[in-house]
Amino acid sequence: MRRFIVLLTVIVLLLIVADRAAWWTAQRGLATAIQNSQNLTERPTVHVAGFPFLTQALGGRYQQVDADISDLSVQNGLTVNKLHVRLRGVRVKAGDLIKGQVSKAPVDEASAVATVSYASLDAVAKTNIPDDRLKVKFGPGQGQLLSITGSYASALIKVQVKAQAQVSVKDGDLAVGLMPASLASLPASIRAQVTSLFDGGAYRLPKLPLGFEAKTVTVGPDGVTVSAAATSVELTQQQPAQ
Repeated sequence: MRRFIVLLTVIVLLLIVADRAAWWTAQRGLATAIQNSQNLTERPTVHVAGFPFLTQALGGRYQQVDADISDLSVQNGLTVNKLHVRLRGVRVKAGDLIKGQVSKAPVDEASAVATVSYASLDAVAKTNIPDDRLKVKFGPGQGQLLSITGSYASALIKVQVKAQAQVSVKDGDLAVGLMPASLASLPASIRAQVTSLFDGGAYRLPKLPLGFEAKTVTVGPDGVTVSAAATSVELTQQQPAQ
């Protein structure tokens, strides 16, 4: 009986070691698959949930995969400073993960939380405002509004700008819309000019990567946080640019 217990203990330990080795290999393979599908310069941090893991690996379907991506550059000069992705029902063969040859990986559903810092919004504004007379900085305002501070300077006048903007989701994109009433303190002679600069589309931000569609947005002390979702996602390896 003692030998049987010892043998059983050894078998259990070996299974645990094999389980953890497969888990580590799968995490690295899935991280590479996400990196290749989005042409990321760095491999994201990935965690595969569930124990024991071998049953998932043998079945080629992973219940939950969490990935964290930092400083992700998207369109229009915007940087998503933090992107937390949760994938459910990721289907990929264990052999492909081990070989690092994942050409595609279907995903049942996915959710994401993206944080855009105020510094990133400032950089986008500096690049996209069509007139260098207006300089602005973003910050948290009252309630769920953005605070906009800055200055407007021309050959004839220089004034401080204090305004508020509403952040919303429009057609899956993050849109920042100026509240015109917040410019009431500006001289009437330049109010229309400043408003036209804000309304030039400078704050229409692009869609998130991985096919995510923005659903809700909140304004917090660290920046703007967007919650997004996607269904029937497929991680497909991108071909290198010619």
